Amino acid sequence: MTGGFAQPLVITGNETQDVVITVSLSTDRSFEWSDNGDGIYEPGYPAFDVVQDMGVRGLIPTVE
Repeated sequence: MTGGFAQPLVITGNETQDVVITVSLSTDRSFEWSDNGDGIYEPGYPAFDVVQDMGVRGLIPTVE
């Protein structure tokens, strides 16, 4: 996964303080499941629909 800065990040090597980068991660709309065929999420008996881990979907870095 990659994410772009709103403004280009320039490190010169002459910085006198730490450069702190905060990363915002998103899992927006990442809920999916293995369906039993009816198109409805039913986690319990007898359906046994299983949730799938879709991971991180977005990344936004910012410099503090």
